Amino acid sequence: MPPPLSKVLLYTPNLLGYSRIVAGLTAFMLGLDGVRFAMVNSLLILTDWLDGFLAVRLRQKSIFGATLDVVADIFLRSLLWFRFTLDVIATYWSLRFIFTAISLSIISLEWSCCVASQMTAAYTGRPWKGGQGQQSAAEGFTPTYSPFVKRVLDNGLKSPLGAWAVIGLYGTPVCGLLVATSPDGHAAAAVLPHWVLTSILLPFCITGRVIAFVAELAIIHSWMRLVVLMQDFDWAE
Repeated sequence: MPPPLSKVLLYTPNLLGYSRIVAGLTAFMLGLDGVRFAMVNSLLILTDWLDGFLAVRLRQKSIFGATLDVVADIFLRSLLWFRFTLDVIATYWSLRFIFTAISLSIISLEWSCCVASQMTAAYTGRPWKGGQGQQSAAEGFTPTYSPFVKRVLDNGLKSPLGAWAVIGLYGTPVCGLLVATSPDGHAAAAVLPHWVLTSILLPFCITGRVIAFVAELAIIHSWMRLVVLMQDFDWAE
């Protein structure tokens, strides 16, 4: 018998998830400068592994907790992209429309992929990162990913390409914010040398974000196929 919802909501890993969201929003509302906000947000993102560790260690794994973990991650990244846009507008006013469109598109894509992955898992009983589920509400449906996307999602993103994509997801808005906040490199120098940030880390992270972009489109496309399949079943009945 599953535990009551009130108990699941108060699981230690879930409390950590709420705390990450509140702390990130608080840091944003306090108006910290871009470098400090990037560092605080990065620390909150790095605690992502902790809730998973606690869930296993305390035997408090739950579907709600797994979903909350994803929501917290995307929420923190959305704050980074939003802050990045504000700093770009302040520094490069002539480019405000381009960077606003880029940031909003990325935020929308990440939330859309979140919905697609969670709905696919709910309908098929299969984890969106791959693997076998315990039951299937859409029997016979199998996501069709290209060999490249399969390599990205292999072993739950624990592959070289998967790790690169994850680094790109988190690293691109952080590096972008550091560059936007400190175009001359002085403010960000306390964190990283400017040439390392702009010549090595930022290109590396952007490439990883492109890899993640390809995987996100594949996940959304797979979900769209599933929606059409389920709709066909409804009409057939």
